[in-house]
Amino acid sequence: LDLTELGGYQMGLSRRHAMVRRTKTGFEIIDLASTNGSWLNDERLVPNKPSPLPSGSQLRFGRMRLLVIHNLSSPKKQKE
Repeated sequence: LDLTELGGYQMGLSRRHAMVRRTKTGFEIIDLASTNGSWLNDERLVPNKPSPLPSGSQLRFGRMRLLVIHNLSSPKKQKE
């Protein structure tokens, strides 16, 4: 996700700040050893260590704050 248009650079985001990826049970976030750090619900993430990312979590990258909302239910197949 490129946050440049939202002022990411000015708010302290690194070019490669963090990674969010899907797991078997949900999502996780990994801080990519960013200069200004990443916080999950006001706890600083340990660089390069995956942390669960539940829906409703608050992320902070530098001075930018984000609210994470996701729905893990898979779409129902349509009957033909």
